[in-house]
Amino acid sequence: MFVFSFKASKFRILFAVVLCAFIAFAAIVLLPETEHSVTVNGVQFDRKIRFDGMKTTEDLAEFAENLGFSVDAAPIETVNVKLPTKFDAVLDKYNDIQKSQGFNLAKYKNKEVVRHSFRVTALPDEQSLPKEDVLLTFILHKDKIIGGDLFFTGDQKVYPFLK
Repeated sequence: MFVFSFKASKFRILFAVVLCAFIAFAAIVLLPETEHSVTVNGVQFDRKIRFDGMKTTEDLAEFAENLGFSVDAAPIETVNVKLPTKFDAVLDKYNDIQKSQGFNLAKYKNKEVVRHSFRVTALPDEQSLPKEDVLLTFILHKDKIIGGDLFFTGDQKVYPFLK
């Protein structure tokens, strides 16, 4: 059996408090940023936008509204997906779109993600909607948006929703 004793002087207690405060300050400063400045269709947002805390589909619809998109309140599709450990050519190309927006799905290889797709009812800056459906998709990992895209069903092409 081991017995340890510790005699605390006022100096040691003060040193411990200062050390804990320094560690807490360093952790706050060094934590990854959850807010980012974004550009949507060439328009730079003056405020930073949070990509975390997306607990409900209403949060995602509100996020889309903050970017200037009007979407149906309920997603047309919600799918759980496990990202593969190795990306094929299609996923590499899709991840290039994500990288152009400041996202990188490669960080989430072999993880479960959720993909929500919303029907867009109005584009930012009063751009006219095409005749085909436009879908806005968000990819989430643990309540944080880690990717997304705009999909025009007529030309079957995927575009970034940011930048």
